[in-house]
Amino acid sequence: MISNSYQRIKELLVESGLKATHPRIAVLHELTKDEHPSAEQLHEKIREQNPSISLGSVHRILEKLVEANLAYRVATRSGTKRYDANLEPHSHIYSVNTEEIQDYHDPELNELIRDYFEKKQVGNFKITDIKLQINGEKADPDQQVTIL
Repeated sequence: MISNSYQRIKELLVESGLKATHPRIAVLHELTKDEHPSAEQLHEKIREQNPSISLGSVHRILEKLVEANLAYRVATRSGTKRYDANLEPHSHIYSVNTEEIQDYHDPELNELIRDYFEKKQVGNFKITDIKLQINGEKADPDQQVTIL
């Protein structure tokens, strides 16, 4: 996860070739505090401290952050774009009936996928990252998904 100190966020933006503007800092800062928000959810939170920021600006900033590899888009069945600032290798568990997205860290699973591709001798292709999303439904929407 990206450190959410303002100074570190400014450094990351500059290191990624982006200007460290106040709106970009505000969006990335809020994104590091919230798990998998939509642009609309981020806009609502950011607008409290920055009333002049538009939803369109938040959308554009998020896309710039994705291009700069400071955030990822996370797919949902409804088509809503959700975003993730957790840059550590991880997968997602997505509950289609509640629209919840949960991080899932499992290096063993990533290694299984890498071994599978090696065994299948997939040519002219080198895995640089694995982003797996497991879709399902929560049996009890009021309970958390548990991972042992």
